[in-house]
Amino acid sequence: MKYTYLLGLLAVLLLASCEDLEDTYEDYVGDGPVRYLAKCDSVEVLSGWNRLIVSWKNNLDPNREAILIHCEADGYLYDTVLDANATTCSIRGLADATYTVSVMARDKAGNTSLTNDTEVAGRPYTLAHEGVQGYTRGIVKHIFLKDNLVLFMGTKTDKMLEFVVHYTGTDGERHAYDVYSEGLNTIFLRGVKASEPVVLTRKGLLEEGPDVIPFPDVTLETNVVNLTGDFRGYLQERYGNVDVNRTNLELDYDLSSIEDILYFSHLEKLELGKNRYYNTTKTMSAITVTANRKRAEECVAFMQEVIGLEVVNYGTHYGNLGTNAGASELPEVELMDTEGFTVENSIEDSAPDFESYMLLDNDPTTLWETVLEKGERRVYDLTIDMQEVREVKGLKIVQANVTTSVRNYLPNAITVYVSEDGKTWTNPCSIEECRLGVCVGETKLLNFTSPRNARYIRLTVKDTYYGSGSNMRAGCVLGDVLPF
Repeated sequence: MKYTYLLGLLAVLLLASCEDLEDTYEDYVGDGPVRYLAKCDSVEVLSGWNRLIVSWKNNLDPNREAILIHCEADGYLYDTVLDANATTCSIRGLADATYTVSVMARDKAGNTSLTNDTEVAGRPYTLAHEGVQGYTRGIVKHIFLKDNLVLFMGTKTDKMLEFVVHYTGTDGERHAYDVYSEGLNTIFLRGVKASEPVVLTRKGLLEEGPDVIPFPDVTLETNVVNLTGDFRGYLQERYGNVDVNRTNLELDYDLSSIEDILYFSHLEKLELGKNRYYNTTKTMSAITVTANRKRAEECVAFMQEVIGLEVVNYGTHYGNLGTNAGASELPEVELMDTEGFTVENSIEDSAPDFESYMLLDNDPTTLWETVLEKGERRVYDLTIDMQEVREVKGLKIVQANVTTSVRNYLPNAITVYVSEDGKTWTNPCSIEECRLGVCVGETKLLNFTSPRNARYIRLTVKDTYYGSGSNMRAGCVLGDVLPF
């Protein structure tokens, strides 16, 4: 009897506790359990022209009545409501900003699905976008020559859709030319009125964006000189300045291209290899970039046509251009008497058989020759002591005249400094490092920018590597250096 009473009491307590729990849950959640709409998954945002293109995947949910797109950035707020089955949306008229985009399902009551990890950032293409501002011009370089325009073209990609040059012809008519229509690397447009604007219009695609973008127009400037680095450096070395108003131009050493001769609208005579003076072997100056060799022929022919340029070639420098005048003869210069001059090598024992006279005797078969070594390239300072201060106008520098494998170690450049007291040094040349031809026995007449008073001449040359793998060696050899 007592046992039955206890069981009854326990049942009443359990019932009471369940009712309290239910009351507490209902107080917490409202009128019943919350049911969330199925999320929109796989949200992607593509950049378009002043717009964002949003796509997503809808999950099955019978309560979905609409799709809500929320787009926000820096005070901009765009909400777009779409049909319940929509899976794409284009948000247009956007300013330049990075937008946060979320896609939500919405029911009749206005409840929305959770966004959680479905927020995606996107930035539209606008005129302020660096991808638009930096889009290729297609035209790598342009040069106006009289009433003509030369265009050097870059490689066309499948995203470059329309590149057109608009100009006024010398006939007074407006013309439009699709610069990629003929697949040319170099374009010669004749009869272009340079006093009127020449404008390039462009249309194309950016990255993964689907929109064809009308990029800002580019007006081709008429007074810009954009020389290649090695061509500019050569002019500075040869003439001490970069003056495109020259009437005579001499080109002597390897260059990546000679297209920049087109900037010389007053040029009357072009001389190729005139200042290369050989002994027995001859290596002609070359255009080192293969793709530019045909362009060189085209540019020279164009200048001959337009301005009547005379081209003289002392061999076959840069190809068979112009009239072949044969090899140049070395001009006479008044060399100093070098008796008593000494030469000091900055790296002891690197040339153990060397004596000073070998570099000063006007005989390139007697050499300054280093020991061949493995390892890092050595840099040598050879200091000539003329025993008293003298006026020096330049140097006659002669490569070693050898027939053995030593010929592979001829230096291709030299740096020169002069000093009266051996303490204060100045560079007498127009450029720090001067090029040398690398033919056996080849002579270079290195003229200083002006006569210099000096007792000491310091020459700096570097090892040349030859061989491969374990057989690679570094060394340097020089025939003569004679002041004049």
